[in-house]
Amino acid sequence: MMLPFDVTRVALGPTMIVEASAGTGKTFAITNLVLRLLLEEGLTLPEILVVTFTEAATSELRERVRARLQLAQTHLEGRAVEPLDPALMAILTRAAATKGGSFPQSTALHIVRRALEDIDRGAIYTIHGFCYRVLHDCAVESGVPLDAELVTDTAAIRDEVVKDFWALELVHADAQQVHILRRHGLTPAGCRKLVLAATRSPELALAAPPRTVVAPPDVAPFRAAVSAAQRVWDSALIEQLLATARDKKILSGTKYRAASVPQWCLKLDEFFASPPAFPSLPDKFEKFCHEGLLAGCRKGRSAEVPRHPLFDACDQIRAAVVAYDAAAAPVTTDFRRRLVAYARQQLPARKLAQGILSFDDLLTRLAAALAPGPAGDALAQTVRRRYRAALIDEFQDTDPIQYRIFQRIWHRGGLYLIGDPKQAIYSFRGADVFAYLAAVAAVPPARRFTMTTNWRSDEQLVAGVNTLFAASAVPFVLADIGFYPVAARPDAGAKLRRLPAGEEAPLSFRFVATEPATAAGGEVDEPLSGDDLPALAAADVARLLGGGVSLAERPLGPADIAVLTRSNAEAFAMQDALRGVGVRSVVLGDQSVLEPNQPDSLMLQRVLQAALEPSRSGLLRAALSSRWFGVSAVDLAAMEQQDDVVAAARWQRWVDCFRRYNFLWNDHGFIQMMRALLTDHNVYARLLGELDGERRMTNLLHLVELLHRASVEEHLGPVGLLAWLRAQRALAKERSRPEAMQIRLESDDTAVKITTIHKSKGLQYPVVFCPFLTSAAVRRPAVGETTFHDAAAGGTLTMLLAAEVAAEGSAALAQIEREQLAEGVRLLYVAVTRAQHRCVVYWGRLRGYAGSALGYLLGGSEAFHRGGYAAMTQALKGWDDSVMLQRLQALQALAPGAINVSTSVSLARLRAPCPAQQSAVALRRHPIVMPIERWSRTASFTELSSRGRARRGETEAHDWDGFAIAPTANAPAAAPGLPATLATFPRGARAGTCLHAALEQWDFNEQEVALAVAHARVILTNFGF
Repeated sequence: MMLPFDVTRVALGPTMIVEASAGTGKTFAITNLVLRLLLEEGLTLPEILVVTFTEAATSELRERVRARLQLAQTHLEGRAVEPLDPALMAILTRAAATKGGSFPQSTALHIVRRALEDIDRGAIYTIHGFCYRVLHDCAVESGVPLDAELVTDTAAIRDEVVKDFWALELVHADAQQVHILRRHGLTPAGCRKLVLAATRSPELALAAPPRTVVAPPDVAPFRAAVSAAQRVWDSALIEQLLATARDKKILSGTKYRAASVPQWCLKLDEFFASPPAFPSLPDKFEKFCHEGLLAGCRKGRSAEVPRHPLFDACDQIRAAVVAYDAAAAPVTTDFRRRLVAYARQQLPARKLAQGILSFDDLLTRLAAALAPGPAGDALAQTVRRRYRAALIDEFQDTDPIQYRIFQRIWHRGGLYLIGDPKQAIYSFRGADVFAYLAAVAAVPPARRFTMTTNWRSDEQLVAGVNTLFAASAVPFVLADIGFYPVAARPDAGAKLRRLPAGEEAPLSFRFVATEPATAAGGEVDEPLSGDDLPALAAADVARLLGGGVSLAERPLGPADIAVLTRSNAEAFAMQDALRGVGVRSVVLGDQSVLEPNQPDSLMLQRVLQAALEPSRSGLLRAALSSRWFGVSAVDLAAMEQQDDVVAAARWQRWVDCFRRYNFLWNDHGFIQMMRALLTDHNVYARLLGELDGERRMTNLLHLVELLHRASVEEHLGPVGLLAWLRAQRALAKERSRPEAMQIRLESDDTAVKITTIHKSKGLQYPVVFCPFLTSAAVRRPAVGETTFHDAAAGGTLTMLLAAEVAAEGSAALAQIEREQLAEGVRLLYVAVTRAQHRCVVYWGRLRGYAGSALGYLLGGSEAFHRGGYAAMTQALKGWDDSVMLQRLQALQALAPGAINVSTSVSLARLRAPCPAQQSAVALRRHPIVMPIERWSRTASFTELSSRGRARRGETEAHDWDGFAIAPTANAPAAAPGLPATLATFPRGARAGTCLHAALEQWDFNEQEVALAVAHARVILTNFGF
């Protein structure tokens, strides 16, 4: 149980922990604690350490502390404070009382003024910034070299370690071992994630069976099964058999499509004609096994499934492959074990040899330096003398090493831990909510507090969220994380007006009904895909924006709305859906612009490859296939006709064009080459003409900037820069994402904001849509990526290193499911508490709903605590639409003014094509009054005129040997007496030749202006101007 927290009255000194629920004013509490420590404890601002977890948060916190001190100064100087600040008054009164009345106002004013003078020296750091400062300032005590360089990214070193290990392994490996490793994803690329996760903390344990003698699995059963299948394989017969079953409605036409079956049979032809040396299966092999055939049968027709000896033989092949993979498991586990041991030994040694430290090294080095003993005690005392109090913000995102550092230094008191375990959602970054819970257990009950007032959301929205999470006895899965309902601020009336009838309640559940809800035989329908959820949510956003809703006496606009997603992929799908209904949106995330799935970085790489080797036709075709150049697939195909003189000439012009870019790149540098390329082909205008042009343009300029910086800072030529781009794209998924490489925003002043739940934490939005909360909270445990707290090892954080550890029914799997579901509920809490006035949540029998966090809260919690995650999913899969709707309506009945339930249009109806409507106005094609060139290029005026293509009034292109000048519209002649400018100079061939002559005949070493004027007059006269 936690006590209500009052920042003006709580006793200072002994360690305390404050649970700050969403929107309860955590930053306000921190600034007031700083003010109290200054006034009551006599500390100076540099003696108060404030730790938070991002650079942006440190800047904001510093400004908030400054503002609080300025407000206190204003009051102490006798000036009016508007509006009246009761907390400030109470703090000043208490400060005077603690001094026994001998604390004049002038003394308080002196303290505050001194703190304002020290604000830029205030110790407000990230956790890594704090560790770095201690290690640097106490280099002798900590044993860290003074010249050690802090690097933000060690992906290159990890990649080097992985490649070296692979090389060492392959020296003695035979073909079968290599096949096993590749089959299980243990390639150099596949090993990067394992090394990254395993080396983040040296205290991470490994969950794997005891080491045994590893023998290669036997391939004989697989070869025998393949041989038996070869004897009964008849491609035409099998294809006809499946087609007949499909025509008779035995097999589903969607699962066994007429166009797909011949392709599957062709793959089996190749498989049986040339069987692999080691067990592996072609794509869609399961379609020829009994299990696949039964899955593809229509309901009620399983007894009529096609029969043939081949299907029995395929079952035997598949069983042999499964047995082979099971027998190969010890091989892969032993490989992972040796890889982790090698990486844990090599990474520190190589970083030490190079004199570098990573962010993770800062924590482990300081924790090691503070270890119990004379040296550690002395270092802790030195730090404690410098920082007499420490306020740790976002403490729920700590880990055991960080907590041990804080506890070791401030074990005698002066430690203030502020966080919210309900918002602990960063386990993928190494945050450990169990470290927070251990800290809570170590603090006496009288020093555990919770903040009780929500200052963010409207009253009824607060009530709705309280109702949702209070509906379960253990709402956050882990019994140690409690839920304490909060009250709304005093003036928290509804701010949204003119909402649709029946949807006035701020917490709105949109129930997505299936159609039909129940099949004719009474069986529950399979869940529909969630692929249409973006379209559903987009339609609701458009309806809300077009419905005349107002916010605080002004129309509700797109910038007032946020859509929260679980992944970047969902965010971009949501943006596409909003674009489809004509609503502008912007994606806010931390995705790298260099990630392999980003089309812009891939396109730029293709263009640079073509510029580097313009004579390679394959590379040039790949570059021209982008939307940068406006070349269609038809045009590309036509240019490949070598017997067509015109087509060959057009192709040669492209080759010459890219040869010029090759010359510019080698002789003038990357940026000059890109400037010419983008201008020559009007790439800016072409991209901006696309539906997502602003996004594409922003990414392109960002990429060009990154490559230009790399070429200058690392002195890279064309070959080196292209290699750099390839390497960055390959490592982008595994590495940390530096801010410089994160995708930049388009303009967002009038756009709906789309962001992931992780990115939204700490932010607030007037209206929030949450379309994706039906996703399953538990992922299949991935070997080398999944971590959990092993109860058998005393709750130690442990990495899953072998699949058999998390076998069905094991204690490890139950713990993994428990932890992942708990984090899923915390993600849900973060999502719904971002809203200030309205939150819209979608719920229905969609993919993953039975294992979702929302499903847990709406009735699955009882089954989970009775029988685990499998029991919960099984129970929820038995719900039909009526049961699911009843669950929502029961929740609504608990808070009728706060929660409303409405039924959304079904996904089936959303997919249905709209009936054709006859346009009231006859449409006609706008006539083209001027022929359009089918091929875009850059040429001089002389070349154009020689081909007879010059037209009066056309924009004149620049020369091949010049750089781009933005074309300008025709301008009137300059008035008499006004200075002439290039914009007012006449156009045409004579004017161009005149300018060429003026520049060619002038000595640019001449500095005399009068001579330049005389020269210009002679040239102008000669050309009749």
